[in-house]
Amino acid sequence: MKFAHIADVHLGKRIFPGTPKEKMASQAVYDGFSAFVDNMIIEQPDFIFITGDLFDHVPEKQDLFFVDNLLSQLTETVILYVTGTSDYLKPGAAILDYNFTSNFYLLNCEEIHNRVRPDLAGERSKYAEGIVDCIHFAKHNLDVYGFCQYNARNGRNDVEGIYKHDPSHINILLGYGGDDECEPFEPEDLTSKAFDYVGFGRKHCFYQLKKANFCYAGSLEPVDEKEFGDHGYVKGFCDGLISSAKLVATAAVRYEASEEDAGIDIDMVERLNRENDLGKTLARMRTSDDLNALAAMQYYSKNMLDKLSEISGVPRDAIEKESLSADIVNRADREMKNDFKQELLALADGLTVYNEERARLDEELEKYPDVSGEINTVEELIRDKKYGTGTLEFADAQVDKIFDRKRTGFVMGMTMPLVIIFSLFTVFGALFAFFLMKWDEWWKIVCYIAYMTVVVGLLAFSLYSAMKKHKKLGNGKKDAVTERAHNQAWLATMYKDLEKYDLELHELKARQAKHRVAAEKSRELEEKYGKIVKRFKIISLIFD
Repeated sequence: MKFAHIADVHLGKRIFPGTPKEKMASQAVYDGFSAFVDNMIIEQPDFIFITGDLFDHVPEKQDLFFVDNLLSQLTETVILYVTGTSDYLKPGAAILDYNFTSNFYLLNCEEIHNRVRPDLAGERSKYAEGIVDCIHFAKHNLDVYGFCQYNARNGRNDVEGIYKHDPSHINILLGYGGDDECEPFEPEDLTSKAFDYVGFGRKHCFYQLKKANFCYAGSLEPVDEKEFGDHGYVKGFCDGLISSAKLVATAAVRYEASEEDAGIDIDMVERLNRENDLGKTLARMRTSDDLNALAAMQYYSKNMLDKLSEISGVPRDAIEKESLSADIVNRADREMKNDFKQELLALADGLTVYNEERARLDEELEKYPDVSGEINTVEELIRDKKYGTGTLEFADAQVDKIFDRKRTGFVMGMTMPLVIIFSLFTVFGALFAFFLMKWDEWWKIVCYIAYMTVVVGLLAFSLYSAMKKHKKLGNGKKDAVTERAHNQAWLATMYKDLEKYDLELHELKARQAKHRVAAEKSRELEEKYGKIVKRFKIISLIFD
Protein backbone atom coordinates (compact mmCIF):
# COMPACT_ATOMS: atom_id res chain seq x y z
CA MET A 1 0.00 0.00 0.00
CA LYS A 2 1.60 3.26 -1.16
CA PHE A 3 0.78 6.58 0.44
CA ALA A 4 1.72 10.24 0.54
CA HIS A 5 1.39 12.42 3.63
CA ILE A 6 1.10 16.22 3.82
CA ALA A 7 0.17 18.67 6.55
CA ASP A 8 0.15 22.37 7.44
CA VAL A 9 -0.41 23.60 3.89
CA HIS A 10 -2.19 26.73 5.21
CA LEU A 11 -4.08 27.64 2.05
CA GLY A 12 -5.21 31.25 2.31
CA LYS A 13 -2.47 32.35 4.70
CA ARG A 14 -1.02 35.85 4.20
CA ILE A 15 2.73 35.44 4.33
CA PHE A 16 4.91 38.48 5.06
CA PRO A 17 1.79 40.71 5.18
CA GLY A 18 2.29 44.32 4.18
CA THR A 19 5.61 43.66 2.43
CA PRO A 20 6.41 43.67 -1.32
CA LYS A 21 6.90 39.89 -1.27
CA GLU A 22 3.50 39.12 0.31
CA LYS A 23 1.71 38.36 -2.96
CA MET A 24 4.38 36.04 -4.33
CA ALA A 25 4.96 34.22 -1.03
CA SER A 26 1.24 33.75 -0.37
CA GLN A 27 0.66 32.47 -3.90
CA ALA A 28 3.51 29.97 -3.43
CA VAL A 29 1.33 28.11 -0.92
CA TYR A 30 -1.34 27.50 -3.58
CA ASP A 31 1.28 26.71 -6.22
CA GLY A 32 2.91 24.19 -3.86
CA PHE A 33 -0.39 22.38 -3.32
CA SER A 34 -1.14 22.33 -7.06
CA ALA A 35 2.36 20.96 -7.74
CA PHE A 36 1.81 18.27 -5.11
CA VAL A 37 -1.40 17.14 -6.86
CA ASP A 38 0.50 17.07 -10.18
CA ASN A 39 3.11 14.79 -8.59
CA MET A 40 0.37 12.54 -7.23
CA ILE A 41 -1.18 12.22 -10.70
CA ILE A 42 2.15 10.79 -11.85
CA GLU A 43 2.86 8.61 -8.77
CA GLN A 44 -0.72 7.36 -8.25
CA PRO A 45 -0.43 6.40 -4.55
CA ASP A 46 -3.24 4.38 -2.99
CA PHE A 47 -3.81 6.96 -0.26
CA ILE A 48 -3.07 10.59 0.55
CA PHE A 49 -3.12 11.59 4.23
CA ILE A 50 -3.75 15.27 5.08
CA THR A 51 -3.20 15.90 8.78
CA GLY A 52 -4.46 19.31 9.75
CA ASP A 53 -4.22 22.97 8.75
CA LEU A 54 -4.88 22.32 5.08
CA PHE A 55 -6.48 25.76 5.29
CA ASP A 56 -5.34 28.72 7.34
CA HIS A 57 -8.94 29.27 8.44
CA VAL A 58 -12.17 27.36 8.83
CA PRO A 59 -12.87 26.64 5.13
CA GLU A 60 -15.88 28.04 3.28
CA LYS A 61 -17.59 26.37 0.34
CA GLN A 62 -15.37 28.10 -2.24
CA ASP A 63 -12.23 26.89 -0.42
CA LEU A 64 -13.50 23.31 -0.46
CA PHE A 65 -14.43 23.60 -4.13
CA PHE A 66 -10.87 24.65 -5.02
CA VAL A 67 -9.33 21.68 -3.20
CA ASP A 68 -11.99 19.20 -4.33
CA ASN A 69 -11.59 20.27 -7.96
CA LEU A 70 -7.84 19.57 -7.84
CA LEU A 71 -8.11 16.29 -5.92
CA SER A 72 -10.84 14.99 -8.24
CA GLN A 73 -8.08 14.44 -10.82
CA LEU A 74 -6.77 11.61 -8.61
CA THR A 75 -9.28 9.00 -9.72
CA GLU A 76 -7.36 6.03 -8.25
CA THR A 77 -6.32 7.61 -4.95
CA VAL A 78 -8.27 7.88 -1.68
CA ILE A 79 -7.75 11.05 0.39
CA LEU A 80 -8.15 11.00 4.18
CA TYR A 81 -8.27 14.29 6.06
CA VAL A 82 -8.21 15.37 9.71
CA THR A 83 -8.49 18.99 10.78
CA GLY A 84 -6.06 21.08 12.80
CA THR A 85 -6.38 24.19 14.95
CA SER A 86 -6.55 26.58 11.99
CA ASP A 87 -9.17 24.68 9.94
CA TYR A 88 -10.89 23.12 12.95
CA LEU A 89 -14.42 21.72 12.77
CA LYS A 90 -17.03 24.00 14.26
CA PRO A 91 -20.83 23.66 14.37
CA GLY A 92 -22.31 24.45 10.97
CA ALA A 93 -18.94 24.25 9.19
CA ALA A 94 -19.32 24.12 5.40
CA ILE A 95 -17.29 20.91 5.15
CA LEU A 96 -19.89 18.96 7.16
CA ASP A 97 -22.44 19.35 4.35
CA TYR A 98 -20.13 19.58 1.34
CA ASN A 99 -20.60 16.86 -1.28
CA PHE A 100 -17.11 15.91 -2.46
CA THR A 101 -16.58 14.75 -6.02
CA SER A 102 -13.08 13.47 -5.21
CA ASN A 103 -12.32 10.26 -3.28
CA PHE A 104 -12.33 12.27 -0.06
CA TYR A 105 -12.94 11.18 3.54
CA LEU A 106 -13.21 13.48 6.55
CA LEU A 107 -12.43 11.46 9.67
CA ASN A 108 -14.85 12.74 12.30
CA CYS A 109 -17.38 9.95 12.98
CA GLU A 110 -20.05 11.80 10.98
CA GLU A 111 -21.92 11.02 7.79
CA ILE A 112 -19.58 10.80 4.82
CA HIS A 113 -20.51 13.03 1.86
CA ASN A 114 -18.56 11.79 -1.14
CA ARG A 115 -18.78 9.78 -4.34
CA VAL A 116 -15.98 7.26 -3.90
CA ARG A 117 -16.13 4.34 -6.33
CA PRO A 118 -17.21 1.08 -4.68
CA ASP A 119 -13.90 -0.62 -5.50
CA LEU A 120 -11.98 2.16 -3.67
CA ALA A 121 -14.45 2.93 -0.89
CA GLY A 122 -13.97 2.08 2.76
CA GLU A 123 -16.55 1.55 5.45
CA ARG A 124 -16.76 2.94 8.93
CA SER A 125 -15.30 0.39 11.31
CA LYS A 126 -16.89 -0.78 14.52
CA TYR A 127 -13.78 0.58 16.24
CA ALA A 128 -14.85 4.18 15.54
CA GLU A 129 -15.88 5.73 18.83
CA GLY A 130 -15.99 9.14 20.46
CA ILE A 131 -13.91 11.60 18.47
CA VAL A 132 -11.62 8.86 17.13
CA ASP A 133 -12.83 7.70 13.74
CA CYS A 134 -11.78 4.47 12.08
CA ILE A 135 -12.36 3.54 8.42
CA HIS A 136 -11.62 0.05 7.15
CA PHE A 137 -10.44 -0.54 3.58
CA ALA A 138 -10.89 -4.23 2.86
CA LYS A 139 -8.94 -4.05 -0.41
CA HIS A 140 -5.75 -3.23 1.51
CA ASN A 141 -6.65 -4.92 4.83
CA LEU A 142 -6.21 -1.45 6.31
CA ASP A 143 -7.66 0.35 9.34
CA VAL A 144 -7.10 4.11 9.38
CA TYR A 145 -7.67 5.78 12.75
CA GLY A 146 -7.93 9.55 12.93
CA PHE A 147 -9.28 12.42 14.97
CA CYS A 148 -10.03 16.05 14.15
CA GLN A 149 -9.58 19.24 16.16
CA TYR A 150 -12.75 21.08 17.14
CA ASN A 151 -11.22 24.27 18.57
CA ALA A 152 -8.30 26.61 18.02
CA ARG A 153 -6.75 25.24 21.24
CA ASN A 154 -6.93 21.80 22.84
CA GLY A 155 -5.17 21.00 26.08
CA ARG A 156 -6.43 17.40 26.07
CA ASN A 157 -4.15 14.48 25.23
CA ASP A 158 -6.42 12.39 23.00
CA VAL A 159 -3.47 10.32 21.76
CA GLU A 160 -3.07 8.68 25.16
CA GLY A 161 -6.29 6.68 24.85
CA ILE A 162 -5.84 5.53 21.24
CA TYR A 163 -4.68 2.02 20.39
CA LYS A 164 -5.02 -0.36 17.47
CA HIS A 165 -7.73 -3.02 17.80
CA ASP A 166 -6.81 -5.64 15.21
CA PRO A 167 -3.07 -6.40 14.84
CA SER A 168 -3.79 -8.59 11.81
CA HIS A 169 -4.66 -5.43 9.84
CA ILE A 170 -2.38 -2.64 8.68
CA ASN A 171 -3.01 0.09 11.25
CA ILE A 172 -2.40 3.76 10.57
CA LEU A 173 -3.05 6.71 12.90
CA LEU A 174 -3.60 10.27 11.65
CA GLY A 175 -3.80 13.30 13.93
CA TYR A 176 -2.65 16.80 14.75
CA GLY A 177 -0.83 18.33 17.74
CA GLY A 178 2.10 17.65 20.01
CA ASP A 179 2.63 20.68 22.24
CA ASP A 180 1.10 22.46 25.22
CA GLU A 181 -1.37 24.33 23.04
CA CYS A 182 -2.73 21.25 21.25
CA GLU A 183 -2.56 17.57 22.19
CA PRO A 184 0.35 17.61 24.68
CA PHE A 185 1.99 14.28 23.86
CA GLU A 186 5.51 13.25 22.91
CA PRO A 187 6.20 11.17 19.77
CA GLU A 188 7.99 8.62 21.98
CA ASP A 189 4.62 7.91 23.63
CA LEU A 190 3.52 6.19 20.42
CA THR A 191 6.38 3.69 20.33
CA SER A 192 4.56 1.09 22.41
CA LYS A 193 1.35 1.46 20.37
CA ALA A 194 3.09 -0.16 17.38
CA PHE A 195 1.11 1.44 14.57
CA ASP A 196 2.43 0.72 11.09
CA TYR A 197 2.51 4.46 10.41
CA VAL A 198 1.64 7.53 12.47
CA GLY A 199 1.22 10.76 10.50
CA PHE A 200 0.76 14.07 12.29
CA GLY A 201 0.57 17.76 11.58
CA ARG A 202 1.42 20.82 13.71
CA LYS A 203 5.21 21.12 13.39
CA HIS A 204 6.08 22.91 10.16
CA CYS A 205 9.44 21.15 9.68
CA PHE A 206 9.81 17.48 8.83
CA TYR A 207 10.55 15.21 11.78
CA GLN A 208 10.74 11.42 11.91
CA LEU A 209 10.93 9.03 14.85
CA LYS A 210 11.56 5.69 13.21
CA LYS A 211 11.08 3.53 16.30
CA ALA A 212 7.48 4.74 16.51
CA ASN A 213 6.95 4.91 12.72
CA PHE A 214 6.08 8.54 13.42
CA CYS A 215 6.33 11.52 11.07
CA TYR A 216 5.54 15.19 11.17
CA ALA A 217 5.18 15.86 7.45
CA GLY A 218 6.03 19.55 7.83
CA SER A 219 4.55 22.16 5.53
CA LEU A 220 4.59 21.79 1.74
CA GLU A 221 6.07 25.27 1.47
CA PRO A 222 7.68 27.14 4.38
CA VAL A 223 5.34 29.83 5.66
CA ASP A 224 7.96 31.54 7.81
CA GLU A 225 11.62 32.43 7.35
CA LYS A 226 12.47 30.43 10.48
CA GLU A 227 11.24 27.17 8.96
CA PHE A 228 14.66 26.02 7.83
CA GLY A 229 15.64 23.18 5.55
CA ASP A 230 13.76 21.03 3.05
CA HIS A 231 9.98 21.01 2.77
CA GLY A 232 7.68 18.79 0.75
CA TYR A 233 5.63 15.65 1.29
CA VAL A 234 6.23 12.27 2.91
CA LYS A 235 6.29 9.29 0.57
CA GLY A 236 5.62 5.98 2.27
CA PHE A 237 4.90 2.28 1.96
CA CYS A 238 3.21 -0.26 4.28
CA ASP A 239 2.47 -3.94 3.73
CA GLY A 240 1.84 -5.13 7.29
CA LEU A 241 5.39 -6.45 7.72
CA ILE A 242 7.54 -3.46 6.90
CA SER A 243 6.86 0.25 6.59
CA SER A 244 9.01 3.05 5.29
CA ALA A 245 8.66 6.79 4.94
CA LYS A 246 10.90 9.54 3.64
CA LEU A 247 10.65 13.24 2.85
CA VAL A 248 10.43 14.21 -0.82
CA ALA A 249 11.63 17.81 -1.03
CA THR A 250 9.47 19.75 -3.50
CA ALA A 251 9.24 23.25 -1.99
CA ALA A 252 10.06 26.11 -4.31
CA VAL A 253 11.36 28.12 -1.34
CA ARG A 254 14.05 27.04 1.12
CA TYR A 255 15.33 29.01 4.10
CA GLU A 256 18.71 28.43 5.68
CA ALA A 257 19.57 29.04 9.31
CA SER A 258 21.26 32.34 10.05
CA GLU A 259 25.03 32.53 10.14
CA GLU A 260 24.92 32.73 13.93
CA ASP A 261 22.90 29.52 14.15
CA ALA A 262 24.51 27.63 11.29
CA GLY A 263 28.13 28.71 11.68
CA ILE A 264 28.84 26.81 14.90
CA ASP A 265 31.22 23.89 14.56
CA ILE A 266 29.59 21.52 17.03
CA ASP A 267 32.09 18.74 16.21
CA MET A 268 34.98 20.99 17.18
CA VAL A 269 33.32 21.95 20.46
CA GLU A 270 32.71 18.27 21.18
CA ARG A 271 36.34 17.43 20.47
CA LEU A 272 37.50 20.11 22.91
CA ASN A 273 35.26 18.66 25.61
CA ARG A 274 35.63 14.91 25.24
CA GLU A 275 36.63 14.44 28.88
CA ASN A 276 34.01 16.61 30.61
CA ASP A 277 30.26 16.69 31.04
CA LEU A 278 29.76 18.98 28.06
CA GLY A 279 31.27 16.46 25.68
CA LYS A 280 29.04 13.74 27.11
CA THR A 281 26.01 16.03 26.78
CA LEU A 282 26.75 16.76 23.13
CA ALA A 283 27.29 13.06 22.39
CA ARG A 284 23.98 12.21 24.08
CA MET A 285 22.07 14.89 22.21
CA ARG A 286 23.57 13.84 18.89
CA THR A 287 21.66 10.54 19.09
CA SER A 288 18.54 11.96 20.73
CA ASP A 289 15.16 11.79 19.01
CA ASP A 290 14.00 14.90 20.83
CA LEU A 291 12.77 17.69 18.53
CA ASN A 292 14.86 20.23 20.44
CA ALA A 293 18.14 18.29 20.29
CA LEU A 294 19.74 20.22 17.43
CA ALA A 295 18.71 23.58 18.89
CA ALA A 296 20.14 22.52 22.28
CA MET A 297 23.45 21.48 20.72
CA GLN A 298 23.74 24.78 18.85
CA TYR A 299 22.76 26.83 21.90
CA TYR A 300 25.19 25.02 24.22
CA SER A 301 28.03 25.10 21.69
CA LYS A 302 27.56 28.81 20.97
CA ASN A 303 27.62 29.69 24.66
CA MET A 304 30.58 27.42 25.27
CA LEU A 305 32.60 29.09 22.52
CA ASP A 306 31.75 32.51 23.97
CA LYS A 307 32.80 31.34 27.44
CA LEU A 308 36.08 29.83 26.19
CA SER A 309 36.85 33.03 24.34
CA GLU A 310 36.09 35.09 27.44
CA ILE A 311 38.31 32.98 29.76
CA SER A 312 41.23 32.38 27.38
CA GLY A 313 41.22 35.70 25.55
CA VAL A 314 41.38 33.81 22.24
CA PRO A 315 38.96 35.13 19.57
CA ARG A 316 36.04 32.81 19.07
CA ASP A 317 36.78 32.12 15.40
CA ALA A 318 40.37 31.18 16.29
CA ILE A 319 39.71 28.81 19.17
CA GLU A 320 40.13 25.68 17.08
CA LYS A 321 43.60 26.81 15.94
CA GLU A 322 44.84 27.50 19.47
CA SER A 323 45.69 24.88 22.04
CA LEU A 324 43.51 25.41 25.08
CA SER A 325 44.45 23.74 28.31
CA ALA A 326 42.13 21.24 29.92
CA ASP A 327 41.89 23.59 32.92
CA ILE A 328 40.43 26.36 30.75
CA VAL A 329 37.96 23.99 29.12
CA ASN A 330 36.88 22.49 32.45
CA ARG A 331 36.57 25.94 34.01
CA ALA A 332 34.38 27.04 31.10
CA ASP A 333 32.31 23.90 31.54
CA ARG A 334 31.76 24.64 35.26
CA GLU A 335 30.84 28.25 34.64
CA MET A 336 28.50 27.24 31.84
CA LYS A 337 26.67 24.90 34.20
CA ASN A 338 26.22 27.64 36.75
CA ASP A 339 25.06 30.08 34.08
CA PHE A 340 22.50 27.61 32.77
CA LYS A 341 21.27 26.80 36.27
CA GLN A 342 20.70 30.49 36.91
CA GLU A 343 18.93 30.81 33.56
CA LEU A 344 16.71 27.83 34.40
CA LEU A 345 15.74 29.47 37.70
CA ALA A 346 14.97 32.73 35.89
CA LEU A 347 12.91 30.86 33.29
CA ALA A 348 11.02 29.03 36.05
CA ASP A 349 10.20 32.39 37.61
CA GLY A 350 9.11 33.58 34.18
CA LEU A 351 6.76 30.60 33.86
CA THR A 352 5.27 31.41 37.26
CA VAL A 353 4.68 35.01 36.20
CA TYR A 354 3.19 33.74 32.95
CA ASN A 355 0.73 31.47 34.75
CA GLU A 356 -0.43 34.35 36.93
CA GLU A 357 -0.77 36.70 33.96
CA ARG A 358 -2.46 33.98 31.93
CA ALA A 359 -5.05 33.46 34.67
CA ARG A 360 -5.68 37.20 34.87
CA LEU A 361 -6.07 37.54 31.10
CA ASP A 362 -8.37 34.51 30.95
CA GLU A 363 -10.63 36.21 33.51
CA GLU A 364 -10.53 39.42 31.48
CA LEU A 365 -11.35 37.60 28.25
CA GLU A 366 -14.19 35.81 30.01
CA LYS A 367 -15.43 39.18 31.29
CA TYR A 368 -15.07 40.79 27.87
CA PRO A 369 -15.77 38.06 25.27
CA ASP A 370 -15.65 38.61 21.54
CA VAL A 371 -18.91 40.38 20.58
CA SER A 372 -18.16 41.07 16.91
CA GLY A 373 -21.19 38.97 15.89
CA GLU A 374 -23.49 40.98 18.17
CA ILE A 375 -22.03 44.23 16.80
CA ASN A 376 -22.78 43.14 13.24
CA THR A 377 -26.37 42.27 14.25
CA VAL A 378 -26.97 45.63 15.95
CA GLU A 379 -25.38 47.57 13.07
CA GLU A 380 -27.71 45.79 10.65
CA LEU A 381 -30.70 46.65 12.84
CA ILE A 382 -29.60 50.29 12.86
CA ARG A 383 -29.25 50.32 9.08
CA ASP A 384 -32.74 48.85 8.68
CA LYS A 385 -34.22 51.28 11.21
CA LYS A 386 -32.53 54.29 9.56
CA TYR A 387 -33.87 53.21 6.19
CA GLY A 388 -37.39 52.89 7.63
CA THR A 389 -37.09 56.22 9.41
CA GLY A 390 -35.90 57.99 6.27
CA THR A 391 -38.75 56.50 4.26
CA LEU A 392 -41.33 57.60 6.85
CA GLU A 393 -39.81 61.10 7.15
CA PHE A 394 -40.08 61.54 3.40
CA ALA A 395 -43.69 60.29 3.41
CA ASP A 396 -44.50 62.64 6.30
CA ALA A 397 -43.04 65.60 4.40
CA GLN A 398 -45.34 64.78 1.45
CA VAL A 399 -48.58 64.54 3.49
CA ASP A 400 -49.76 68.15 2.88
CA LYS A 401 -49.03 67.94 -0.83
CA ILE A 402 -50.81 64.60 -1.11
CA PHE A 403 -53.91 65.88 0.72
CA ASP A 404 -53.94 69.13 -1.33
CA ARG A 405 -54.06 67.01 -4.45
CA LYS A 406 -56.81 64.88 -2.94
CA ARG A 407 -58.92 67.99 -2.03
CA THR A 408 -58.44 69.45 -5.47
CA GLY A 409 -59.49 66.19 -7.03
CA PHE A 410 -62.55 65.95 -4.77
CA VAL A 411 -63.70 69.53 -5.59
CA MET A 412 -63.19 68.98 -9.28
CA GLY A 413 -65.05 65.71 -9.06
CA MET A 414 -68.01 67.44 -7.36
CA THR A 415 -68.23 70.48 -9.68
CA MET A 416 -67.26 68.95 -12.99
CA PRO A 417 -70.66 67.36 -13.78
CA LEU A 418 -72.43 70.71 -13.15
CA VAL A 419 -69.91 72.54 -15.28
CA ILE A 420 -70.33 70.05 -18.13
CA ILE A 421 -74.16 70.22 -18.07
CA PHE A 422 -74.17 73.97 -17.75
CA SER A 423 -71.62 74.32 -20.55
CA LEU A 424 -73.59 72.11 -22.93
CA PHE A 425 -76.81 74.08 -22.43
CA THR A 426 -75.19 77.48 -22.73
CA VAL A 427 -73.06 76.56 -25.73
CA PHE A 428 -76.00 75.12 -27.66
CA GLY A 429 -78.10 78.22 -26.71
CA ALA A 430 -75.38 80.58 -27.90
CA LEU A 431 -75.01 78.71 -31.17
CA PHE A 432 -78.78 78.74 -31.71
CA ALA A 433 -78.99 82.49 -31.07
CA PHE A 434 -75.99 83.16 -33.30
CA PHE A 435 -77.38 81.30 -36.31
CA LEU A 436 -80.88 82.96 -35.89
CA MET A 437 -79.20 86.36 -35.88
CA LYS A 438 -80.60 87.15 -32.43
CA TRP A 439 -77.63 89.27 -31.43
CA ASP A 440 -79.13 90.61 -28.22
CA GLU A 441 -79.97 87.12 -27.04
CA TRP A 442 -76.53 85.87 -28.09
CA TRP A 443 -74.79 88.65 -26.17
CA LYS A 444 -76.86 87.94 -23.06
CA ILE A 445 -75.92 84.24 -23.27
CA VAL A 446 -72.21 85.07 -23.61
CA CYS A 447 -72.38 87.32 -20.56
CA TYR A 448 -74.30 84.65 -18.72
CA ILE A 449 -71.54 82.13 -19.56
CA ALA A 450 -68.88 84.48 -18.17
CA TYR A 451 -70.94 85.13 -15.06
CA MET A 452 -71.57 81.44 -14.38
CA THR A 453 -67.87 80.65 -14.94
CA VAL A 454 -66.98 83.12 -12.21
CA VAL A 455 -69.72 81.75 -9.94
CA VAL A 456 -68.61 78.13 -10.40
CA GLY A 457 -64.98 79.08 -9.80
CA LEU A 458 -65.91 80.92 -6.60
CA LEU A 459 -68.02 77.95 -5.52
CA ALA A 460 -65.15 75.50 -6.10
CA PHE A 461 -62.68 77.78 -4.28
CA SER A 462 -65.07 78.17 -1.34
CA LEU A 463 -65.58 74.41 -1.13
CA TYR A 464 -61.81 73.78 -1.24
CA SER A 465 -61.15 76.43 1.44
CA ALA A 466 -63.91 75.09 3.70
CA MET A 467 -62.50 71.56 3.42
CA LYS A 468 -59.00 72.79 4.20
CA LYS A 469 -60.22 74.90 7.13
CA HIS A 470 -62.11 72.02 8.73
CA LYS A 471 -59.34 69.51 7.90
CA LYS A 472 -61.71 67.24 6.05
CA LEU A 473 -61.79 65.30 2.84
CA GLY A 474 -64.95 64.26 1.11
CA ASN A 475 -67.24 61.67 2.65
CA GLY A 476 -66.11 62.71 6.15
CA LYS A 477 -62.59 61.29 5.79
CA LYS A 478 -59.85 62.65 8.04
CA ASP A 479 -57.30 65.07 6.64
CA ALA A 480 -53.52 65.44 6.97
CA VAL A 481 -53.59 66.10 10.71
CA THR A 482 -54.49 62.51 11.57
CA GLU A 483 -52.04 61.14 9.03
CA ARG A 484 -49.21 63.29 10.31
CA ALA A 485 -50.02 62.47 13.93
CA HIS A 486 -49.85 58.79 13.00
CA ASN A 487 -46.51 59.27 11.22
CA GLN A 488 -45.05 61.30 14.07
CA ALA A 489 -46.05 58.62 16.56
CA TRP A 490 -44.27 55.98 14.49
CA LEU A 491 -41.26 58.24 14.01
CA ALA A 492 -41.03 58.87 17.75
CA THR A 493 -41.00 55.09 18.34
CA MET A 494 -38.37 54.57 15.67
CA TYR A 495 -36.20 57.39 17.05
CA LYS A 496 -36.34 55.74 20.47
CA ASP A 497 -35.34 52.40 18.93
CA LEU A 498 -32.45 54.07 17.12
CA GLU A 499 -31.31 55.74 20.31
CA LYS A 500 -31.50 52.39 22.12
CA TYR A 501 -29.56 50.59 19.35
CA ASP A 502 -26.94 53.37 19.21
CA LEU A 503 -26.43 53.08 22.95
CA GLU A 504 -26.21 49.29 22.72
CA LEU A 505 -23.74 49.55 19.83
CA HIS A 506 -21.61 52.01 21.81
CA GLU A 507 -21.51 49.63 24.77
CA LEU A 508 -20.71 46.64 22.55
CA LYS A 509 -17.87 48.51 20.83
CA ALA A 510 -16.48 49.53 24.20
CA ARG A 511 -16.55 45.89 25.30
CA GLN A 512 -15.04 44.77 21.99
CA ALA A 513 -12.24 47.31 22.38
CA LYS A 514 -11.45 45.83 25.81
CA HIS A 515 -11.62 42.33 24.27
CA ARG A 516 -9.15 43.34 21.55
CA VAL A 517 -6.74 44.76 24.11
CA ALA A 518 -6.98 41.61 26.23
CA ALA A 519 -6.69 39.36 23.16
CA GLU A 520 -3.61 41.23 21.93
CA LYS A 521 -2.02 40.98 25.37
CA SER A 522 -2.90 37.28 25.38
CA ARG A 523 -1.29 36.81 21.96
CA GLU A 524 1.86 38.64 23.06
CA LEU A 525 1.93 36.62 26.26
CA GLU A 526 1.55 33.35 24.37
CA GLU A 527 4.38 34.32 22.05
CA LYS A 528 6.57 35.23 25.01
CA TYR A 529 5.53 32.03 26.77
CA GLY A 530 6.41 29.97 23.71
CA LYS A 531 9.93 31.40 23.70
CA ILE A 532 10.31 30.73 27.43
CA VAL A 533 9.07 27.16 27.09
CA LYS A 534 11.33 26.48 24.12
CA ARG A 535 14.37 27.87 25.96
CA PHE A 536 13.37 25.92 29.08
CA LYS A 537 13.11 22.68 27.08
CA ILE A 538 16.47 23.32 25.43
CA ILE A 539 18.31 23.96 28.69
CA SER A 540 16.47 21.13 30.46
CA LEU A 541 17.59 18.80 27.67
CA ILE A 542 21.18 19.85 28.27
CA PHE A 543 20.85 18.89 31.95
CA ASP A 544 18.78 15.76 31.30
